Amino acid sequence: MDFSYEQIEKEKNNKRNKSMLKRFFIGIGKGFKDFAYFLWHNRLFAISLILILMAIGSSIDPISKQKITDLEQKINNMNNKYNNIYNEFEIYKNKSLEDIRNETVVSLEQKLANKEKEISTLQNNSKEYSNKIIEKDKLLDEKEKLISDMRDTITDLDAKIINMKETQTTQKAQIETKAAETVKTTETVKNTQNEEKIVVEVDTLIDDLNKNALNAKNYYKGKYVQLTGILYIIDASGKYIILNPLNTKWSFLDGVSCRIKKEHHDNVALMQIGDKITVYGKITDVGEILGYTVEVESFL
Repeated sequence: MDFSYEQIEKEKNNKRNKSMLKRFFIGIGKGFKDFAYFLWHNRLFAISLILILMAIGSSIDPISKQKITDLEQKINNMNNKYNNIYNEFEIYKNKSLEDIRNETVVSLEQKLANKEKEISTLQNNSKEYSNKIIEKDKLLDEKEKLISDMRDTITDLDAKIINMKETQTTQKAQIETKAAETVKTTETVKNTQNEEKIVVEVDTLIDDLNKNALNAKNYYKGKYVQLTGILYIIDASGKYIILNPLNTKWSFLDGVSCRIKKEHHDNVALMQIGDKITVYGKITDVGEILGYTVEVESFL
């Protein structure tokens, strides 16, 4: 429940007034108590004084005796009033003490309830904090696992890269070795070749074949040629390639079929369709339909 400032101040003033009223009645009660205490402890003196006055009254005139009687009556009345006031004070005192006790108990209970509420709040906050710590630890574990996985992946990639480099180095060395062997073989063939070598382009072979197939067969078949043309087809199985003329449109029928060996595959693997290449080999067949067939000895 919300309270305004005026209500809070009014409540404070009410409590202050009640406290002052309590102290006032407690002071009055204490005065009557002290007076009663005096009369009680000096009751023998009071009784003696009354008896003396009564004895004197029997020997004095009726007026004085009446005064003494009136004085006794007043004393009795005062005594009764004191007893009444004392009883009321005791009742009020007991009631005030009970109220004070109740107020104190209520205040303590309220404070206890507030403390319990604070403790409950702290416990809830503690649970939330614990949950946050647990979540943080989980995230840290996931982070460490991710970093570990990344490190493992990087290590694997480094190993693969090293293997690839070693493989490439090995393959390069093999290609260079085979190329050197091919060059050596080519030079050997050139040096040991007794027959005449014809340097010719695919354009010339096709033109001669179109003019007279019989003459072309008689002239070229069985001869070694250094043949230059445009790479048109590479057989997927690695058995042959086809060279087309340099200066005409590409056509399968206008090409020269060049049969290659397994040792030539590395060289052919580095080529692309449309490259201008030169081969050295022997023309083994000439036909007006299938054209020329060349057994390749080497690539120049």
